[in-house]
This record gives sequence, C-alpha cells and structure tokens, in this order.
Amino acid sequence: MSKKIDKMADGELAEKIKNGSIDLDELNISKLAHRNAFLSAVHDKPNLLGKITAVESKQFIKLAMKDNPDNFVYLKKEQYTDEFAQMFIAKRMESSQKSAEEENPSIVVQKSLDNKLVLNYYYVSPAGDEIYYFDNELQVPTSLKSKLKVTMKLVDAVSLINKLDKDLSYLVGDVIKVALTDILISAYKAYFNEYLKNNKVGYYTLCASTKDLEDGLKNLLQNQLKEYGIEITDFLIKKIDIPKDMQYKIEDLAFQIRQKRADIEADAEFAKVSLKNYEEKLSIEEKYPDAE
Repeated sequence: MSKKIDKMADGELAEKIKNGSIDLDELNISKLAHRNAFLSAVHDKPNLLGKITAVESKQFIKLAMKDNPDNFVYLKKEQYTDEFAQMFIAKRMESSQKSAEEENPSIVVQKSLDNKLVLNYYYVSPAGDEIYYFDNELQVPTSLKSKLKVTMKLVDAVSLINKLDKDLSYLVGDVIKVALTDILISAYKAYFNEYLKNNKVGYYTLCASTKDLEDGLKNLLQNQLKEYGIEITDFLIKKIDIPKDMQYKIEDLAFQIRQKRADIEADAEFAKVSLKNYEEKLSIEEKYPDAE
C-alpha cells in the first residue's frame, strides 16, 4: 500500500484520505506529499483527526495543531496532550488578549522557557466593588480599591480544560478570564478582609503589610488553582488606595483632629503660663508680706 500511496498526486491522496479509502495510520510524516495531502484533507474534513490511533501517527495531530490550534475541538479526550491543549488555549486567548490599560480585568499571554503559557492577569477594582471595612486607625468606615498583577504559569493545560468543563467550541478567552477572575478576586477580597480584621491594620499602615498580604495570598491561591493546572509564580499588589470621596472625608477629619489638638495644646500652654504667673505672685507675697 505504501508504494501505491507514494505514486498518487497530492489531490488524489487527499481525496482518498477524506473518503476513508486510505487509513490515516498508513501515512508517513517524513514525506512532504503525505503531509500536504493530510492537511488538505483535514481542512475539508477536520473530524478525521479523531480517527488517528497509532502512536507514530500522533505527529500528524501535531502537524494539524500547528496549522490551526482550533483543530483541538475535533480530538477525542484520549488524544489530548498538554502540548496540544497549550496550543489551543493560546489560540483562544488571542481573541481576548488586550493590554492592561484597554480592559479590566485583562490577561496578557506569554511563553515560559519550557514552552508553557504564562498568564499575566491585571485587575483594578471597579466602582462599587471595593473592599469595605472599618478602619481602626481612622475610626471611620471606609473602602479600599486595589490594583493587582498576578502571574500564573499553566503547567497542565488539560487539567484546566477538564476543570472548566465547557464545550470546547465555547471555551473562548473571555470564559477563561471570567473563571480566573471569580477565583482570584473572591479569594483576594475574603483574605484581605480577614487580614484587616485579625491584625487591626489601618489604611496608613497597609504599606508595611503589603508583603505579608502578597505572600499569604500567593500560598492560598497556589492551593486553590493547583487542580486547574495553574501555578502562581507571582502575586503583586501594585496599589491600594481609598476612593476620592473618602480621601476628602479623611482629610477633613484629619484637619478637625489637628485643630482640636492645637486647641488643647493652646489651652495647656495658657494654663501653664497662668500657673507660672500665680506661682511668681505667691513667691513675691511670701517675701514681702506687708507690700500692697
């Protein structure tokens, strides 16, 4: 059969692959004519990929994936590999990949040295979704908005696909982004609130606590995302701030506190001067009891 296949023109071979006259496992990946005919057949009939069974023929799946990573949707689960899943997710993330300034939240995709996907996740608290708490330093109820960057390495793309449990046709970048946002931001807000409550930390001492928060959140999310095939490589709190209206209230409160302190200090100074004058008067009276 091999010699017969080699004598066929690319178009004839492609047609025979499509109609099933030639088994895919009979093709030889090292031959250009076989590769061209295979790709031509798969373009017209991509579900042919699910029929590849021989181990040595898996190279043809890789060829089809490099040609179009969306071919992953035609594979059977037993054909999944991390390499193929990484290609597929990278392709799906392209459609929703924008810079951190253009969309909130956003994910920028890169590749690691070992050819795994690295997901750089950017998030800024939108209005109405801040962390609300009672500030023990300021003695006022307030809220915090955050700017985060979380770097995640996709070490097992098949686990992510299985965990999301979506029809692959609908597994687009936005679906992945929403799923990660739900996990990351829910964990962040819950952990932050608990940290503020347990440590009685206020807005003005948060800077000294940022490293503790980052380390704690990294460890927490490491455990939560492990089953998704994701490893947290960095969790960075780029900025913590209070809303503008709260800043004005706090500044007004601080002014009132300073004014009150100044009044107390002035009263204390006046009392001190008065006491000194009274003591001097007594001293004079003791020395000159007959003086008017």
